[in-house]
Amino acid sequence: MLEPRGEVELVAERFKHTWSKLQAFAFDDYERVVLLDCDMVVFSNIDSLLEDPDSLPSTDWIAAYHSCVCNPLNQDWYEPDCKPENCAYSYSQSRPSAPPPPLSLLPTKRTYTLLNSGLVVLSPSPSLYSRIVNYLHTSPTIASMALPDQDLLAEVFEGRWKPLSWRFNAIKTLRWVHPKLWFARDQGGKRIEGRERNEKCGGDGLAVLHYIVEKPWLDLVHPSSRDAETHRMVVVRLARDA
Repeated sequence: MLEPRGEVELVAERFKHTWSKLQAFAFDDYERVVLLDCDMVVFSNIDSLLEDPDSLPSTDWIAAYHSCVCNPLNQDWYEPDCKPENCAYSYSQSRPSAPPPPLSLLPTKRTYTLLNSGLVVLSPSPSLYSRIVNYLHTSPTIASMALPDQDLLAEVFEGRWKPLSWRFNAIKTLRWVHPKLWFARDQGGKRIEGRERNEKCGGDGLAVLHYIVEKPWLDLVHPSSRDAETHRMVVVRLARDA
């Protein structure tokens, strides 16, 4: 179990053991690893993350997508600059083909330096793992990290992480917080999403759906819930694959 040496002010108790995700950096039998949280469902092939040499600029970099900082649930632990106009998803949805903010823009906003560690592309090595463990055990900022492994990765790899497309880590709230990213129109003008979007729009829809907070395999949501459709998607997927 990989843990800090002191107390940490976590947002939620469920994050207590997520430091252990950092063990992936020790898997140096592999040239490249794609780390996925266990609450993610893959809807489209993501082999490109392993095969494309451009996914990582260097072996001491990582690749991920940004955190959504819109704070739609008005949680009080968010920093004051966490608002829609400072969100990387807002940047993406306002541009054709929805690119992430370019590397040159990341230093312009603190919120652009924040990543979501649900999916991380990395190149394991003993030196990189040692650096991460040393930071975990010695950095004074660890005690105030609200989102454990995620905040640590953002600090350790500041200026050395490459933004991926939103589709590789589509958090479920994206559907109603950033609908311009989630939905598309087919040739007849019908609004489409999910797997249907991948089939009709050349695979530019979601690839990996990230079930943050409530999980459809653990929690029932009311049919009128804003998350009802994303929860339904995994039930349909499981029924189809059964």
